[in-house]
Amino acid sequence: MINRKNGKLIMENIIFIVLNLLFIVSLLVFIWQHGTPEGLTEDIYAKKIALMIDAAEKPYTSIFLDISELGNLAKSNGYQGSTVIIEGNTVLVKVSHNSGNNFKFFNDVTVEIEDIGSPDRLKLIIR
Repeated sequence: MINRKNGKLIMENIIFIVLNLLFIVSLLVFIWQHGTPEGLTEDIYAKKIALMIDAAEKPYTSIFLDISELGNLAKSNGYQGSTVIIEGNTVLVKVSHNSGNNFKFFNDVTVEIEDIGSPDRLKLIIR
């Protein structure tokens, strides 16, 4: 009877240790992805752009943004794609091929990104 209790105790300890290791590893992966300067900058810009879109009250509002910091990070990572993408009600900011951060806005509006000839500036038109 003593052996059964010890065996059960060992099994409970092993399960506890494995679950703790899984939690710690997932926490470290999250911190590694969001703790980089690229991840933090993507998060900040995605939230700023979404909040600006939510704050725009009138149709045909134009918003001009300086995104030179995003351009510099994209260049340093060798990323050539669009740094800001708006699909539906989601703003996606990417500065590398294997990262990206999105944030949703609540207004039921259509947002268009207009090219103004400068990669460091962005013009959003809210319709």
